[in-house]
Amino acid sequence: MNDSTFKIYRLRNNESFRNDKLVTFKQSELILGVSTIHIWYSLGTYYIYFSLNPTLPMQEHIRALIVIILMALIGFAIAKKLAPKGIMPAEISRWRNLWLAVVIAAFVAHNFWIYLILSGIFIFLSTTKDQNKMALFFILLFVIPPLEIQVPGFGLVNYLFALNHPRFITLIVLLPAALAISQKNNFKFTKIWADKFLLLYILLIFGLGLRDTTLTDALRLLFYSFTDIFLPYFVASRAIKDLSNMRTVLYAFVTSAVVLAFIAIFESGKQWLLYNQLGVALGTGDSIGNYLGRSGGLRAIASLGHPIILGYFMTIAIGFYLYLSSTIQNKSIKKIGAILLGLGLFVPLSRGPWVGALAMFVTYLALGPSPIKKLGTLFIVGIFSLPILAMLPGGGKVMELIPFVGQTEKGNIEYREQLFENALIVIKNNLFFGSSNYLETPEMQAMIQGEGIVDVVNTYLSVALDTGIVGLSLFVGVFLAVILGVRKKLKRIKDYRQQQHLLGRSLLAIIVSMMVTIATVSSIATVAIIYWSILGIGVAYTRIPEGEL
Repeated sequence: MNDSTFKIYRLRNNESFRNDKLVTFKQSELILGVSTIHIWYSLGTYYIYFSLNPTLPMQEHIRALIVIILMALIGFAIAKKLAPKGIMPAEISRWRNLWLAVVIAAFVAHNFWIYLILSGIFIFLSTTKDQNKMALFFILLFVIPPLEIQVPGFGLVNYLFALNHPRFITLIVLLPAALAISQKNNFKFTKIWADKFLLLYILLIFGLGLRDTTLTDALRLLFYSFTDIFLPYFVASRAIKDLSNMRTVLYAFVTSAVVLAFIAIFESGKQWLLYNQLGVALGTGDSIGNYLGRSGGLRAIASLGHPIILGYFMTIAIGFYLYLSSTIQNKSIKKIGAILLGLGLFVPLSRGPWVGALAMFVTYLALGPSPIKKLGTLFIVGIFSLPILAMLPGGGKVMELIPFVGQTEKGNIEYREQLFENALIVIKNNLFFGSSNYLETPEMQAMIQGEGIVDVVNTYLSVALDTGIVGLSLFVGVFLAVILGVRKKLKRIKDYRQQQHLLGRSLLAIIVSMMVTIATVSSIATVAIIYWSILGIGVAYTRIPEGEL
């Protein structure tokens, strides 16, 4: 490519480089020249150099990369101000540098396999033995969309398995952590009900796979369950052992959200999906995410692959921020963080996550001091804000977007209602263990949309259709077991102001929010990895010694 340069150096004795030449270095930096943009930053003893000449003609994804880098640098700078006590600036800088290295590799590699190799090298070089792996996982999980490629079977099978970005990050970050935990952790798996429900659910998926497909396909399903369900849950539930580790993990999630909020706000304002052409550039397929509009505005996607997933992600980040904001002393910075995450939730224009966010706030207030008074205030403010909103410039469009109030795309709601009714008929016909061929039934074929697909936009229906009420019971059982565990611990903490009480309230509110939101979306892309990770965090919370600050 004639408009960019990408190199890796290993430097010694305080050497570094600038404009592709070795000089004395002190820190990573971004250099904006008249005709060239130079970026260099450290990964341990290795340094990445990248340059772009924006005056030359360049492809859309390279222009998008420049914007993403600038938005990310601003986002990480703001996130650094939001850091709770105990998280060192050097750690945040390390996260930033690795995030930038991975995203640049993705945009300039022009081949998915080359991207995987480069990213793997960067992650390996920057990872330390004592690093918080769950925090690193949340930093890297959302760097690029869930692009996917099939690993060839080398003549033995058609293909070994599908490898996407989230699965790659899970394997390279969480698998080594899980192996280390299994060797020294005395909190054995299946010790609690949540573990048992999850294990039975995974075994059921494998068993039903044997019923309907070949052994190869069933083993592939088992592998996906291991990477997408077990590893995020297991590492989150066992690796987080104290409140300090917990804060770091939650802060890493919020940091990713702040960065993506800037990107999403830019997408909404400029009507440009920055990651749209990345899949084409990497050779994995068509463009990522469609240009979807609602009430005259573009629905932002960022790297999440779909607006509703971005909204779901932002809702959870806001839930974590309810806890983390209590550790931020600067009120102005605290407000900036809240506004950014709020805008990040708004710009996808997805109503399901908004309902989930409302459920989260209601739960959070209900578990705190003076719940009746605060819930009453929330209700009154909500009622009186509607007519005021309607009178403001542009308020009418916002009103039309509000669930159960506006009329925008009412057909989506009608589709969901019809889907629910038709799915119940199919579920009754395969009540206990579902069917792998449920999409071929007349009831589901009647739900085919203009894209030629049946979009099962409800995780509970999807689970029930595929694994029956047995699978649905085990699936919901994991959520309920974690909720009961967190609630049990929360009841023992009498002081509402204590850090562990604030954390427990936030986690319960988030889990309730997730349970509401996934009723409006199928478990595509990173949806499932997120909720299994959060459930693991809920288990970890129950194990933190009480009274720890």
